[in-house]
Amino acid sequence: MPRMKSDPPAVNPNSQGSAPRVSPTGTQEFFNARQAAGYLGLALSTVRRKSRDGSLPCHRITPRNIRYIRSELDVWVKSQSHEVE
Repeated sequence: MPRMKSDPPAVNPNSQGSAPRVSPTGTQEFFNARQAAGYLGLALSTVRRKSRDGSLPCHRITPRNIRYIRSELDVWVKSQSHEVE
């Protein structure tokens, strides 16, 4: 069924046709900001803001080239969780 104009766009962590990059040793997955947003279920603007203010772990390759390591994002998600009694 075709998407209607009022439907929100589907979030795809592999948008732009690219899969997360794997390090040369094959042990870590690297995401760009859009992929990290999809993986975390956050808006792209939120990922960029949290990266800028230092609350989300990221690696700046160049000022505009930022990468996120999946295992670091997993640790960050666990640190953000609050247990409810």
